[in-house]
Amino acid sequence: MVKIRDVDLNLLRVFECVFQTRKVVEAAEILGISQPAVSNALKKLRELLNDELFVRTRSGMIPTQYAMQLAEPISYALKTLEIAIEASESFDPRRDKRHFVIATSDLGDMYFGPKLISHIRDISQDITIEFVGNSRPHIFESLENGEVDILLGFRPDLITNMFVFRLFYQGWRILARKDHPIFSSKAPREDLLACRWIGVRSEGSGSASVNAELLKVGMDRNIVVWTSNFGTLAPLLAVGDLAACVPEIYTTVIDEAFGLKSMPFPVDLPKHSISSVWHSKAHNDPANQWLRQQVSILFKEA
Repeated sequence: MVKIRDVDLNLLRVFECVFQTRKVVEAAEILGISQPAVSNALKKLRELLNDELFVRTRSGMIPTQYAMQLAEPISYALKTLEIAIEASESFDPRRDKRHFVIATSDLGDMYFGPKLISHIRDISQDITIEFVGNSRPHIFESLENGEVDILLGFRPDLITNMFVFRLFYQGWRILARKDHPIFSSKAPREDLLACRWIGVRSEGSGSASVNAELLKVGMDRNIVVWTSNFGTLAPLLAVGDLAACVPEIYTTVIDEAFGLKSMPFPVDLPKHSISSVWHSKAHNDPANQWLRQQVSILFKEA
Protein backbone atom coordinates (compact mmCIF):
# COMPACT_ATOMS: atom_id res chain seq x y z
CA MET A 1 0.00 0.00 0.00
CA VAL A 2 1.26 3.46 -0.92
CA LYS A 3 1.84 5.77 2.06
CA ILE A 4 1.44 9.53 1.73
CA ARG A 5 4.95 9.97 3.14
CA ASP A 6 6.27 8.24 0.02
CA VAL A 7 4.69 10.82 -2.32
CA ASP A 8 6.70 13.89 -3.30
CA LEU A 9 4.47 16.97 -3.43
CA ASN A 10 6.17 18.07 -6.66
CA LEU A 11 5.08 14.83 -8.33
CA LEU A 12 1.47 15.71 -7.59
CA ARG A 13 1.94 19.17 -9.10
CA VAL A 14 3.24 17.52 -12.27
CA PHE A 15 0.28 15.12 -12.30
CA GLU A 16 -2.22 17.98 -11.97
CA CYS A 17 -0.60 20.03 -14.72
CA VAL A 18 -0.40 17.14 -17.18
CA PHE A 19 -4.01 16.23 -16.40
CA GLN A 20 -5.16 19.79 -17.13
CA THR A 21 -3.09 20.37 -20.27
CA ARG A 22 -2.87 16.81 -21.66
CA LYS A 23 0.54 17.88 -22.99
CA VAL A 24 3.99 17.23 -21.52
CA VAL A 25 5.40 20.26 -23.36
CA GLU A 26 2.74 22.64 -22.02
CA ALA A 27 3.02 21.20 -18.51
CA ALA A 28 6.78 21.78 -18.55
CA GLU A 29 6.31 25.40 -19.64
CA ILE A 30 3.72 26.09 -16.95
CA LEU A 31 5.80 24.46 -14.20
CA GLY A 32 9.02 26.07 -15.39
CA ILE A 33 10.90 22.78 -15.70
CA SER A 34 12.25 20.74 -18.60
CA GLN A 35 10.25 18.16 -20.56
CA PRO A 36 12.55 15.34 -19.40
CA ALA A 37 11.86 16.42 -15.81
CA VAL A 38 8.11 16.10 -16.41
CA SER A 39 8.56 12.69 -18.04
CA ASN A 40 10.77 11.55 -15.16
CA ALA A 41 8.18 12.70 -12.61
CA LEU A 42 5.46 10.76 -14.43
CA LYS A 43 7.68 7.69 -14.46
CA LYS A 44 8.15 7.91 -10.69
CA LEU A 45 4.41 8.32 -10.16
CA ARG A 46 3.64 5.34 -12.39
CA GLU A 47 6.01 3.15 -10.42
CA LEU A 48 4.74 4.45 -7.10
CA LEU A 49 1.04 4.05 -7.92
CA ASN A 50 1.42 0.99 -10.14
CA ASP A 51 -0.66 2.51 -12.93
CA GLU A 52 0.10 3.95 -16.37
CA LEU A 53 -1.81 7.15 -15.39
CA PHE A 54 -1.48 8.73 -18.87
CA VAL A 55 -1.42 7.09 -22.29
CA ARG A 56 0.38 8.98 -25.04
CA THR A 57 -1.74 9.44 -28.20
CA ARG A 58 -1.67 11.74 -31.21
CA SER A 59 -4.16 14.04 -29.50
CA GLY A 60 -2.22 14.19 -26.24
CA MET A 61 -1.84 12.41 -22.92
CA ILE A 62 -5.08 10.56 -22.18
CA PRO A 63 -5.65 9.81 -18.47
CA THR A 64 -6.45 6.29 -17.34
CA GLN A 65 -9.51 5.53 -15.25
CA TYR A 66 -7.37 5.57 -12.11
CA ALA A 67 -5.93 8.96 -13.05
CA MET A 68 -9.47 10.28 -13.53
CA GLN A 69 -10.31 9.14 -10.00
CA LEU A 70 -7.21 10.83 -8.57
CA ALA A 71 -7.51 14.14 -10.43
CA GLU A 72 -10.15 15.90 -8.35
CA PRO A 73 -8.83 14.97 -4.87
CA ILE A 74 -5.25 15.84 -5.89
CA SER A 75 -6.35 19.20 -7.31
CA TYR A 76 -8.44 19.93 -4.23
CA ALA A 77 -5.60 18.99 -1.86
CA LEU A 78 -3.07 21.17 -3.68
CA LYS A 79 -5.45 24.14 -3.80
CA THR A 80 -6.33 23.75 -0.13
CA LEU A 81 -2.65 23.68 0.78
CA GLU A 82 -1.98 26.73 -1.38
CA ILE A 83 -4.81 28.68 0.25
CA ALA A 84 -3.71 27.65 3.75
CA ILE A 85 -0.17 28.86 3.11
CA GLU A 86 -1.28 32.11 1.46
CA ALA A 87 -3.82 32.74 4.21
CA SER A 88 -0.97 33.30 6.64
CA GLU A 89 -0.49 36.62 4.86
CA SER A 90 -3.38 39.06 5.13
CA PHE A 91 -4.65 40.84 2.04
CA ASP A 92 -4.14 44.60 2.09
CA PRO A 93 -6.10 46.22 -0.76
CA ARG A 94 -4.16 49.46 -0.38
CA ARG A 95 -0.86 47.67 -0.88
CA ASP A 96 -1.48 44.47 -2.81
CA LYS A 97 -2.23 44.24 -6.51
CA ARG A 98 -5.02 41.88 -7.50
CA HIS A 99 -7.14 41.14 -10.57
CA PHE A 100 -10.63 39.98 -9.64
CA VAL A 101 -12.90 38.15 -12.09
CA ILE A 102 -16.63 38.39 -11.36
CA ALA A 103 -19.25 36.35 -13.22
CA THR A 104 -22.66 37.94 -13.65
CA SER A 105 -25.32 38.63 -16.28
CA ASP A 106 -25.48 41.72 -18.49
CA LEU A 107 -28.02 43.12 -16.04
CA GLY A 108 -25.61 42.29 -13.23
CA ASP A 109 -22.93 44.31 -15.00
CA MET A 110 -25.29 47.29 -15.05
CA TYR A 111 -26.41 46.92 -11.43
CA PHE A 112 -23.32 45.72 -9.57
CA GLY A 113 -20.61 47.16 -11.80
CA PRO A 114 -20.74 50.96 -11.34
CA LYS A 115 -21.18 50.96 -7.57
CA LEU A 116 -18.62 48.21 -6.96
CA ILE A 117 -15.98 49.74 -9.22
CA SER A 118 -16.46 53.20 -7.70
CA HIS A 119 -16.17 51.75 -4.20
CA ILE A 120 -13.02 49.76 -4.97
CA ARG A 121 -11.36 52.66 -6.81
CA ASP A 122 -11.81 54.77 -3.68
CA ILE A 123 -9.83 52.14 -1.78
CA SER A 124 -7.13 51.18 -4.29
CA GLN A 125 -5.88 52.07 -7.76
CA ASP A 126 -4.04 48.74 -8.04
CA ILE A 127 -7.06 46.43 -7.99
CA THR A 128 -8.54 45.55 -11.39
CA ILE A 129 -11.96 44.06 -12.11
CA GLU A 130 -13.13 41.88 -15.00
CA PHE A 131 -16.78 40.98 -15.55
CA VAL A 132 -17.62 37.77 -17.43
CA GLY A 133 -20.92 36.03 -18.19
CA ASN A 134 -22.39 33.91 -15.39
CA SER A 135 -23.97 31.53 -17.91
CA ARG A 136 -20.72 30.84 -19.75
CA PRO A 137 -19.88 27.15 -20.32
CA HIS A 138 -18.13 25.45 -17.40
CA ILE A 139 -18.76 28.40 -15.05
CA PHE A 140 -18.60 26.16 -11.98
CA GLU A 141 -15.29 24.67 -13.14
CA SER A 142 -14.04 28.24 -13.57
CA LEU A 143 -14.97 28.98 -9.96
CA GLU A 144 -13.28 25.80 -8.82
CA ASN A 145 -9.99 26.36 -10.63
CA GLY A 146 -9.79 30.03 -9.71
CA GLU A 147 -10.40 31.52 -13.16
CA VAL A 148 -13.46 33.23 -11.65
CA ASP A 149 -13.44 34.58 -8.08
CA ILE A 150 -17.16 34.99 -7.38
CA LEU A 151 -20.50 34.77 -9.16
CA LEU A 152 -23.19 37.38 -8.56
CA GLY A 153 -26.81 36.84 -9.51
CA PHE A 154 -29.50 34.20 -9.84
CA ARG A 155 -28.29 30.61 -10.24
CA PRO A 156 -30.76 27.94 -9.09
CA ASP A 157 -28.59 25.13 -10.51
CA LEU A 158 -25.72 25.29 -8.03
CA ILE A 159 -23.55 22.23 -7.47
CA THR A 160 -21.78 20.92 -4.38
CA ASN A 161 -18.70 22.61 -2.91
CA MET A 162 -20.24 26.05 -3.48
CA PHE A 163 -20.86 28.66 -0.80
CA VAL A 164 -23.91 30.89 -1.26
CA PHE A 165 -24.57 34.21 0.48
CA ARG A 166 -27.95 35.76 -0.27
CA LEU A 167 -27.79 39.48 -0.99
CA PHE A 168 -31.48 40.21 -1.62
CA TYR A 169 -34.71 38.93 -3.12
CA GLN A 170 -35.77 40.39 -6.45
CA GLY A 171 -39.32 40.92 -7.66
CA TRP A 172 -40.69 41.93 -11.06
CA ARG A 173 -42.16 45.10 -12.53
CA ILE A 174 -43.82 46.31 -15.71
CA LEU A 175 -41.76 48.87 -17.59
CA ALA A 176 -43.03 51.05 -20.43
CA ARG A 177 -43.26 54.65 -21.63
CA LYS A 178 -44.77 57.01 -19.06
CA ASP A 179 -47.86 57.57 -21.22
CA HIS A 180 -48.51 53.86 -21.83
CA PRO A 181 -52.22 52.99 -21.22
CA ILE A 182 -51.29 50.04 -18.98
CA PHE A 183 -50.59 52.49 -16.15
CA SER A 184 -54.18 53.76 -16.15
CA SER A 185 -55.80 50.37 -16.69
CA LYS A 186 -58.92 49.45 -14.71
CA ALA A 187 -58.49 45.75 -15.54
CA PRO A 188 -54.73 45.16 -15.45
CA ARG A 189 -54.79 41.40 -16.03
CA GLU A 190 -56.99 41.64 -19.13
CA ASP A 191 -55.00 44.56 -20.49
CA LEU A 192 -51.76 42.67 -19.90
CA LEU A 193 -52.95 39.99 -22.31
CA ALA A 194 -53.92 42.62 -24.89
CA CYS A 195 -50.64 44.46 -24.50
CA ARG A 196 -47.72 44.13 -26.93
CA TRP A 197 -44.51 43.05 -25.21
CA ILE A 198 -40.76 42.97 -25.56
CA GLY A 199 -39.16 39.76 -24.32
CA VAL A 200 -35.59 39.58 -23.03
CA ARG A 201 -33.45 36.50 -23.57
CA SER A 202 -30.68 37.50 -21.18
CA GLU A 203 -28.93 34.35 -19.99
CA GLY A 204 -28.31 34.21 -16.27
CA SER A 205 -30.81 36.97 -15.41
CA GLY A 206 -33.79 34.74 -14.60
CA SER A 207 -35.98 36.26 -17.33
CA ALA A 208 -36.61 32.88 -18.96
CA SER A 209 -38.00 31.40 -15.74
CA VAL A 210 -40.43 34.31 -15.39
CA ASN A 211 -41.82 33.65 -18.86
CA ALA A 212 -42.43 30.05 -17.79
CA GLU A 213 -44.14 31.16 -14.55
CA LEU A 214 -46.50 33.45 -16.47
CA LEU A 215 -47.50 30.62 -18.78
CA LYS A 216 -48.35 28.51 -15.72
CA VAL A 217 -50.98 31.06 -14.66
CA GLY A 218 -52.42 31.36 -18.17
CA MET A 219 -50.64 34.52 -19.20
CA ASP A 220 -49.43 33.85 -22.71
CA ARG A 221 -48.20 37.37 -23.51
CA ASN A 222 -48.14 38.75 -27.02
CA ILE A 223 -44.37 39.16 -27.38
CA VAL A 224 -43.70 40.92 -30.68
CA VAL A 225 -40.04 41.84 -30.15
CA TRP A 226 -37.20 39.86 -28.60
CA THR A 227 -33.88 41.30 -27.48
CA SER A 228 -30.85 39.39 -26.23
CA ASN A 229 -29.84 41.75 -23.42
CA PHE A 230 -31.05 44.47 -21.08
CA GLY A 231 -28.69 47.04 -22.56
CA THR A 232 -30.97 47.47 -25.59
CA LEU A 233 -34.30 47.21 -23.76
CA ALA A 234 -34.78 50.82 -22.57
CA PRO A 235 -34.11 52.40 -26.01
CA LEU A 236 -36.58 49.98 -27.60
CA LEU A 237 -39.28 50.75 -25.04
CA ALA A 238 -38.76 54.48 -25.43
CA VAL A 239 -39.76 54.58 -29.10
CA GLY A 240 -42.91 52.46 -29.16
CA ASP A 241 -46.06 51.26 -27.42
CA LEU A 242 -44.43 48.13 -26.02
CA ALA A 243 -44.07 46.99 -22.42
CA ALA A 244 -41.64 44.65 -20.67
CA CYS A 245 -41.58 42.51 -17.55
CA VAL A 246 -38.27 43.33 -15.86
CA PRO A 247 -36.38 42.58 -12.64
CA GLU A 248 -36.80 45.30 -10.03
CA ILE A 249 -33.12 46.19 -10.11
CA TYR A 250 -33.32 47.10 -13.80
CA THR A 251 -35.65 50.00 -13.01
CA THR A 252 -32.95 51.47 -10.73
CA VAL A 253 -30.24 51.63 -13.40
CA ILE A 254 -31.99 52.97 -16.51
CA ASP A 255 -31.49 56.58 -17.56
CA GLU A 256 -34.41 58.93 -16.86
CA ALA A 257 -33.89 60.40 -20.34
CA PHE A 258 -35.68 57.38 -21.81
CA GLY A 259 -38.93 58.61 -20.29
CA LEU A 260 -39.98 55.25 -18.84
CA LYS A 261 -42.16 54.35 -15.89
CA SER A 262 -42.64 51.14 -13.92
CA MET A 263 -45.21 49.55 -11.65
CA PRO A 264 -45.43 46.26 -9.74
CA PHE A 265 -46.44 43.31 -11.88
CA PRO A 266 -50.13 42.64 -11.03
CA VAL A 267 -49.63 38.88 -11.09
CA ASP A 268 -47.90 37.24 -8.13
CA LEU A 269 -44.55 35.94 -9.40
CA PRO A 270 -41.88 34.06 -7.43
CA LYS A 271 -39.07 36.30 -6.26
CA HIS A 272 -35.53 35.34 -7.18
CA SER A 273 -32.72 35.09 -4.67
CA ILE A 274 -29.77 37.19 -5.85
CA SER A 275 -26.63 35.84 -4.25
CA SER A 276 -22.88 35.88 -4.08
CA VAL A 277 -21.45 32.44 -4.92
CA TRP A 278 -17.90 31.11 -4.53
CA HIS A 279 -16.15 27.76 -4.47
CA SER A 280 -15.06 26.12 -1.23
CA LYS A 281 -11.45 26.23 -2.43
CA ALA A 282 -11.55 30.03 -2.28
CA HIS A 283 -13.42 30.24 1.01
CA ASN A 284 -10.35 31.02 3.13
CA ASP A 285 -8.47 33.07 0.56
CA PRO A 286 -7.94 36.53 2.15
CA ALA A 287 -8.36 38.43 -1.13
CA ASN A 288 -11.54 36.54 -2.01
CA GLN A 289 -12.86 37.13 1.50
CA TRP A 290 -12.19 40.85 1.14
CA LEU A 291 -14.03 41.02 -2.20
CA ARG A 292 -17.04 39.17 -0.78
CA GLN A 293 -17.09 41.56 2.15
CA GLN A 294 -17.19 44.59 -0.15
CA VAL A 295 -20.07 43.07 -2.12
CA SER A 296 -21.96 42.43 1.11
CA ILE A 297 -21.37 45.99 2.36
CA LEU A 298 -22.69 47.47 -0.87
CA PHE A 299 -25.56 45.18 -1.80
CA LYS A 300 -26.74 43.16 1.19
CA GLU A 301 -30.39 43.87 1.90
CA ALA A 302 -30.98 45.00 5.47
